[in-house]
Amino acid sequence: MYKASAVLACIFGCAAMTAQTGPAAFDIKTSPVQGRGYSAIVGDFNHDGHLDLAMLVSDSGNTTLQIFLAADDATFGLIQTLPVPAGSAALASGDLNGDGQVDLVLESVDPFPSAPVPHLTLYLGLPDGAFQLSGQPVSLPAYNLAPGSTAPLNVGDLNGDGKADIVLGPHFAADTIPNQSEITVLLGNGDGTFAPPVETRTDISVYLQGIGGAVLADVTNDGQADLIATYLYRASGLRGLDVYNGQSDGTMVRSYTAPFPTQGSTGGCASTDPVTGDFNRDGLLDFALNPCQGFQITLQETGHFSAAGVAQTTYASTDPISGDLDGDGNLDLVFGASPGDELVLLRGDGRGSFLQPAAADPRPALYAGAGPVPVKVADLNGDGKPDLIVLIDRGIAVLLNNPLAQAPQVSANHVVNAASMIAGPVAPGSVVAIYGADLALGTGSPGGLLFGFGTQVWIGSVPAPLLYVSPAQINAQIPPELAGLAQATLQITRNGAAAAPVTLPLAAYSPALFTMGLGGSGQGAILIDAPGYRYFLAAPVGQYPGSRPAQRGETVSLYGTGLGPVTGQFSATHTIQTPTVTFGGVPAIVASSGLANGLLGVNQVDVTVPQNAPIGDAIPVILAIGGAMSSAVTIALQ
Repeated sequence: MYKASAVLACIFGCAAMTAQTGPAAFDIKTSPVQGRGYSAIVGDFNHDGHLDLAMLVSDSGNTTLQIFLAADDATFGLIQTLPVPAGSAALASGDLNGDGQVDLVLESVDPFPSAPVPHLTLYLGLPDGAFQLSGQPVSLPAYNLAPGSTAPLNVGDLNGDGKADIVLGPHFAADTIPNQSEITVLLGNGDGTFAPPVETRTDISVYLQGIGGAVLADVTNDGQADLIATYLYRASGLRGLDVYNGQSDGTMVRSYTAPFPTQGSTGGCASTDPVTGDFNRDGLLDFALNPCQGFQITLQETGHFSAAGVAQTTYASTDPISGDLDGDGNLDLVFGASPGDELVLLRGDGRGSFLQPAAADPRPALYAGAGPVPVKVADLNGDGKPDLIVLIDRGIAVLLNNPLAQAPQVSANHVVNAASMIAGPVAPGSVVAIYGADLALGTGSPGGLLFGFGTQVWIGSVPAPLLYVSPAQINAQIPPELAGLAQATLQITRNGAAAAPVTLPLAAYSPALFTMGLGGSGQGAILIDAPGYRYFLAAPVGQYPGSRPAQRGETVSLYGTGLGPVTGQFSATHTIQTPTVTFGGVPAIVASSGLANGLLGVNQVDVTVPQNAPIGDAIPVILAIGGAMSSAVTIALQ
């Protein structure tokens, strides 16, 4: 059977996009910032139990370090603005002097020389949440960065002595062999001073084009921070992942290296840090790698790593972070989508992959506007639910999780055939629309998975595949396993909260045809099968893009649901019974009837328009099967 991409949006989108509006999944609070913030650091600076924020802020060419303390209502207030050197690029944090306060390390790169020199500046935290400039100098080796480059900056305990160390790199340096890089480590003395820098030269590849990102995390579970770094290779279209283990003397030893594929063009792909976390809940640290368009999960298996889930997007993904945003115990990914100003959520499945397809359209956006950059997933208002801090243009947005304290609500007459929008008996295997309140934590298309935005639907004790979920509407498939039953109990749960059970009447056949509008009537989702694998919507010229009337004798494809059981599999399926189709009351010859390829629960019926069919812009089309008849939809004939 043909897959009609031209009407995909209608088959699942018309009902979904015209669904009743429901409460949002997040309450959004914003705090003003005089400029655009970047390189944000989160921590409880004044020990009041709230997460505070330090970040570099650029405004009209001037950059400052600004400190914001959090209030009880999850808003932020500016308490301090500090000057910074020219070319300030990145912040990192740690307790540098052992006083229990969060301290800051600032990397700046002189932007004017052809071979810029990196500098480090330390800011020590005070009990009231403010910071002061450290009087201790930080020594760096006498090398120059390659023009236009900066070095990834991290702070952590590399040698297991309980003191914070500073790591710069991997980075290019002008005094190294071409296409090699270096890692510079400054071991901390625990009092805000550091030992002389130790350099490790890394032999990576003669095809190296650029440094990606780098983060510190305890990969080996030995209590010492390891460095995870990514690289971009010029000719192969690949990116590389390296893991380095810190030694007691400050040197770094590479313990793992591997390439991973780059989705989409390498040109214009922003380099981002790898995201770490336990994505398959086995107690070992894994990586989420960002190959330009999408993500690849690399799972650790007791010292070695293997590629697992991949989510490819049609848009560039930037600034990813991880956290359990939906509270299901699995790590999710939150990132910016470019082009466009949206914040997108990929829900983890706890097995190293994702529940939400990244290429879903519309994107499963959490926030739109002002180039959002996610910073941290954490409980910001003490209600036990994960929230999200986001940097926006001239502001800080806090997305407070609103998991809809009320249990889901639905009634029997609000479960309808997704094509006809009529309540009544529905057929196993067909698509239904369920209307109610508080049905889900968010809006998106789970793509036939059994869980979406905190929601599961059970029909007759069988989990139902979900095609669309929102707080006010769910589109799901009646499990085909229920064939032969006269009724079944429908039960909806949302993060453990259960709706009252609903008795759902079933029938072997409940045929209905999809339409291009609301209510299951009017212009049908009917395609003309033209030569050369071309498809046109059989509607009046100009009513829809590329539409035209069908001609007598042409083959058209009708899309519907509820045509009963089928035989075969994949693209070679057939309904047990052959339906009858009429155009303006004139019977047509049915060429084939089965499942639409790639569309869960959707039937496709290919028919030839009768030579004696009436002509006009709205000729009624009716389908009947198994003693049941669909409502009429219309087609344009000439």
